[in-house]
Amino acid sequence: MSAAGSSLLQAGFELAQAPFRAAAYMARRSQHRRSVSDAIWEAAFGPGERPTPRGTDVGSADGHGTTLLISCGDPSGEAHAIRLVEAVGRLRPGVRWVGIGGPLLETAGVEIAADLVSRGIMGFSQPLKEAGHALEAMHAFERLLDEARPAAVVLLDYPGWHMFAARVAKQRGIPVIDYVAPQVWAWAPWRVSRLAARTDRVLSILPFEELWFARHGVTATWVGHPLADALADLPVRADGAAQDADLLAILPGSRLQEVKRNLPIQLRAAAMLMDLAGRPLRVTVCAPTARHAEAAAAIAGDATVPIEVAVGSLHDTLARARLAFVKSGTAVLDVAHHQLPSVVFYRLSGALTDAARRWLLSVPHVASINLIAGRRLVPEFVRPGEDWAAEAALAALPLLEDTDARRRTVAGLAAANAAWETPGTAERAASWVVSTAEAKGRRAAEARS
Repeated sequence: MSAAGSSLLQAGFELAQAPFRAAAYMARRSQHRRSVSDAIWEAAFGPGERPTPRGTDVGSADGHGTTLLISCGDPSGEAHAIRLVEAVGRLRPGVRWVGIGGPLLETAGVEIAADLVSRGIMGFSQPLKEAGHALEAMHAFERLLDEARPAAVVLLDYPGWHMFAARVAKQRGIPVIDYVAPQVWAWAPWRVSRLAARTDRVLSILPFEELWFARHGVTATWVGHPLADALADLPVRADGAAQDADLLAILPGSRLQEVKRNLPIQLRAAAMLMDLAGRPLRVTVCAPTARHAEAAAAIAGDATVPIEVAVGSLHDTLARARLAFVKSGTAVLDVAHHQLPSVVFYRLSGALTDAARRWLLSVPHVASINLIAGRRLVPEFVRPGEDWAAEAALAALPLLEDTDARRRTVAGLAAANAAWETPGTAERAASWVVSTAEAKGRRAAEARS
């Protein structure tokens, strides 16, 4: 049987084990939660200097004759992958890249063997109709390993599929670097032993992750957040500067399903906020593509709040906004960059999902900026249904008006941003990729001599 087929069987076996692993986790749930909370607190408030993202010194050399493999499975991962490929190219000109990705990664010079990005499947957890495509991509990954014989494999985010891709690569003795660490600290922490066994180095993007991973047997390095590179050239707006006091920015999510799920309750909360504030607000929904804009417009047609839809102008809108309603995810940090107070929304699919979240989630906060700050800096609501819109509106009111709460939030965002907005993430990650690949080459040369 091929390694790809074996990984598919392994996925089924691990899925069957999940209930038993979850039960074992329940017995130690408080211990797991305490370990995460301790790492978050230590990174934010612990004694000594604040953690700083690190690269490693690799000097300069010619990369001709070296092949590296990179894999990503969604648009955000592809954007980070492109920056990494470019950064490695500056360190080692002439490196050949092969991989699994999408059309944008191919235009960046990577020889793509399979496209997971365009299909948008989520590893082995998608419906069975997508399992065939996931298996085809794993076969393509396996062929690349055998034919290109890469010096190292870089797996970027996309943890479901990549957990099994890492297994296939490690079986061949190829070093594996996991960039944008899977958030096993947040849920399913029992998977950390698999991560430790299947990777040579994990490159983490949040300050506390390196501490937590190291305490659980994973070789990990905090390199910074990839978004810091994308935001490096954007100015930070001081509170009140060039601001529209009536502008509420709404970010419902980067996936169409997220827009359909989150936007209705965000608009409902916006209407309630206007009633509480006693004045109208200009509501702008930020849409990454025309398809997202069409979905938002269709939803707004059934709402009582008039909206504008801004396509592809996220940071222009955030720079002018007074307040944001943002879906939990990377966009929370886009908002935080502007020191813009926000309320974080994540509407769950139902009561069963909510119960699973309450039992399995190990983190004290969900929003990334709250995890970085080590405290509840901005309100967050992760719930099913829509009956909590009024509570979200009440939480938003003091952040909209000129209050001490708003001023404290702006100051807190500035301090939290200093902990994660360190440009050069791609370069630091590239140095570890190059170092890992060249260490393998040195070991092979020593074995031959």
